[in-house]
Amino acid sequence: MNHLLYWIWLQNLLGYGSRTITPLLEKFPSAKAVYDADYESLKNAGVLTPKQLSEAKNKDMSSAVTIAERCEKLKIRTMTPDDDIYPRRLRNIVDYPAVIYYVGEFPNVDDNVLITVIGTRQATPRGKAISAALGYSLAQNGAILVSGGAVGIDISSHIGALKAGGKSILVLACSINSRYNIDYVQVRREIARSGAIITEYPPDTEPSKRTFPIRNRLMSAISLGVAVIEAPERSGSLITVSHALEQGKDIFAVPGDIMSEMSTGANRIIRDGAQPIESVNDILSEYIYKYPHRINMPEKKSLAAFARQIDVRKLEPYNQANQSRSSSSIRGGGGTGGASAANVSVRSVSIVKAQGSKGEKGEKSEKSAKIRDRSKPAAPIKPSEQIVLPEDISEQAAQVFRAIADGAGKPNEITQATNLPVQAVLSSITELEISDLIETDGKGRYAAKI
Repeated sequence: MNHLLYWIWLQNLLGYGSRTITPLLEKFPSAKAVYDADYESLKNAGVLTPKQLSEAKNKDMSSAVTIAERCEKLKIRTMTPDDDIYPRRLRNIVDYPAVIYYVGEFPNVDDNVLITVIGTRQATPRGKAISAALGYSLAQNGAILVSGGAVGIDISSHIGALKAGGKSILVLACSINSRYNIDYVQVRREIARSGAIITEYPPDTEPSKRTFPIRNRLMSAISLGVAVIEAPERSGSLITVSHALEQGKDIFAVPGDIMSEMSTGANRIIRDGAQPIESVNDILSEYIYKYPHRINMPEKKSLAAFARQIDVRKLEPYNQANQSRSSSSIRGGGGTGGASAANVSVRSVSIVKAQGSKGEKGEKSEKSAKIRDRSKPAAPIKPSEQIVLPEDISEQAAQVFRAIADGAGKPNEITQATNLPVQAVLSSITELEISDLIETDGKGRYAAKI
């Protein structure tokens, strides 16, 4: 039997974003071995929940076969941990996906500089321009851009990378054939031509409030660093930052106007130790010494000055500007036809072309891209034994939830109860709100929905 079917079966058994996959495959050598194991062997492994043990008795492969057939029909490719193309960076996280579905040409992730660019959907014109300028500058100098393809910061950075003729990876919180964000279908086609669109969700899966935070761990996992542009204090982007910190990734952020609500989250993580971005060099300098064969070190130029050359009106949906409305799905190879999505209008072409000479080796910057650990001595947390949380909730978010359930309602109270850095608390609150596990009274106090 095709090994892919065993991995799809395992993914169906464990669910998406499950942390059970790592300890389970430490007990069993492969997905097939899990499938072939009897009930007692699985129970004695001490990894699966009673519900999963019961479901593991079902050896019916019809669902897996249907998914595989849909992939073949839609020309969606797959990779599993058995495949050489499956990145080590992904395999190194505890909740790595059993199956990745993708279209396009998936690069050698482990030998490239991948940078995730994230931010708010309600981006200001300034934020869109900066994200397009950063995407352009990263791609022009050899880095591969990673983002989620949402409106605002995400899609602007992808368009910038396309304009530079570079590669980008779009990580979806739904299936590849979903109509999610259909206004930018042409941009998605262009991404698939030069890079890849990936997801852990099989065909015909629509996005939900739970799929986005689960997806976010993949964006940070395949990247070396995460760059935040315009994120309010309760932005979902901070969930990605939380995942990145847990995975040991570098954190960067563009400083913003202290009077703007859209900048409070980014400014806060800078205060907590993220490296400020004034130029693309602030990111590339961290990796030029290990990846001199992949990236260039351009002459240092202000990202803000470049962003001022971007006409943000050209970052609006291509379907509205120069495409007929299309409901066709993204399929293998990215589709054909249509105007190029790389139409970012840069008023001064000379500024764009002036970037990009290879730098010489020197001493690595002393600046740390990791957020400092501000932990205090551990404080006791009251148990909430009657509460069972979904498996896809991160450990930090679970800790914050239990503190809230035990009466710590305000962020400062939660920080004291959990002994977590305030930024970790805030990003966990965002994750819990997205998952509909907590609610606020509108006055800054949170309560668990139990």
